[in-house]
Amino acid sequence: MDEARVVLRPATAEDFWLFERQAVEPDAGGTFNWSGFRDVRATRRRFGENGLITPDGGCLIVVHDSTVVGTVGWGRVSYGADTWWCWNIGISLLPEYRGKGVGTVAQKHLVAYLFDTGPVQRVEAYTDVDNMAEQRALEKAGFVREGCCARPSSAPAAGATSSSTASSAPSRRQVRYGRSRTNASKIGESGKGCIVPTMRQPHRR
Repeated sequence: MDEARVVLRPATAEDFWLFERQAVEPDAGGTFNWSGFRDVRATRRRFGENGLITPDGGCLIVVHDSTVVGTVGWGRVSYGADTWWCWNIGISLLPEYRGKGVGTVAQKHLVAYLFDTGPVQRVEAYTDVDNMAEQRALEKAGFVREGCCARPSSAPAAGATSSSTASSAPSRRQVRYGRSRTNASKIGESGKGCIVPTMRQPHRR
């Protein structure tokens, strides 16, 4: 796929049809992302406050050939000391646009953006052990599989549009992938010029 056909941009008020679908249709966000019905009004409130982009994370719209097809999100996660942190990313594509390489390119763009606009040294992603499509997409985007672990009872929300709801179901297994700044050159030029410059946000050091 020509990577220029996939663009990431900030959300606008006209994109809320997508958030509404993700909030009530399990397949709109993907079976592995679904954690129950959500109140999209909370997303509207956050949009009004910060455009869904903050120093600790954000959500962008994925556009393919001028058509809105999904969202990508990122959030700050810390491991021990405040200085030991990285970005955790997720993606949510409408079902009709999966399996076409859009997810791989969108995540490459997002990683390039995060490394380009802040001091972070690592970007990681978790996905369900049975989500083979996302595992392949992450590997094609340059991520390295680091291991398998128990999934928390509160599933991560892809697209960073809302908090996940707790589940009493037995814990599933998930796979962790990581990408460091030292091998970010493998991304090539993906993501350069694909995101509106005004999206830049200050990052905590």
